Amino acid sequence: MESPSVAQFKKPERNMESPSVALTRKRERRKKSVIPFLKKPRKPAGMPEEQFEEIVNTFYLIDSNEDGRLSKKELNDAAFLIGLNPTTKELDAWWKEADINGQSDIKT
Repeated sequence: MESPSVAQFKKPERNMESPSVALTRKRERRKKSVIPFLKKPRKPAGMPEEQFEEIVNTFYLIDSNEDGRLSKKELNDAAFLIGLNPTTKELDAWWKEADINGQSDIKT
């Protein structure tokens, strides 16, 4: 009986990727698994289609982590990008107006 060679017991090499590449892959997998369950936003009655599309596209631009919700931080970051520097009080007022369901996030 022949003894097995060392190569037979060698662990397969793993592709060691950087943490940012791994995180990107994880986000892509999450998006693929969540997208079918996301509800499409409904256009309010009487709103022109062009205006509705602009609002939805802006929402997705602000949604930096692509989870379909806006956080207070994402709202603050968006304000900063367009040249605003809201105080905490102003940001809280915006948030109170936009967070109509009271769940601490804004959804499409």
